[in-house]
Amino acid sequence: MNENPSSIPVNKAIEEFLGSASGEVRADLVRFSMKCGSRPFFTLTTEEIRDFVKGAKKAADRKKRLEALDGFFNFSKERGWLIVSPIADLVKTKEKKRPRAKSVSFSSRPIWLSAEGRRKLEIEMDGLFEEREKAIAEVKRTREDGDLRENAPYHAARERLAWLESREREIRAILAHARVSD
Repeated sequence: MNENPSSIPVNKAIEEFLGSASGEVRADLVRFSMKCGSRPFFTLTTEEIRDFVKGAKKAADRKKRLEALDGFFNFSKERGWLIVSPIADLVKTKEKKRPRAKSVSFSSRPIWLSAEGRRKLEIEMDGLFEEREKAIAEVKRTREDGDLRENAPYHAARERLAWLESREREIRAILAHARVSD
């Protein structure tokens, strides 16, 4: 393919690349070829390439698509069909991960509390037991209201119960490592 780089159709370049590509890359590049058709390289935009990559439902599939396109565009640069890869900025950015819930963890060092502070935590712990029982009853009651997907009181009761259990674990951990200062 010794044509003017601006006139090389994307689908023809992909065909040539697929002659040297592994099997895993093929499916994604064939989809991309069908999307682009016989358009020349210079008509590709970063946005439409990003949309193609994001069109995969799973993060692992999006990563595979991006890797396949990266290999193809690097091949195209080596052949002189491209000067700069249109996905150079896409390859460097990573998908945002969902924030994980923080767990309570304490080192083996003691936590120093006053006698009054320890007593307040123990009183709060007793109150949490009572509130937890009420929250469990509320979850059971609201669960009976019907469709759980659209049952806001049920979800609120579950969130309240989760918060109470989290606070209970936190206080237990503090009390397990607590030392009373004079």
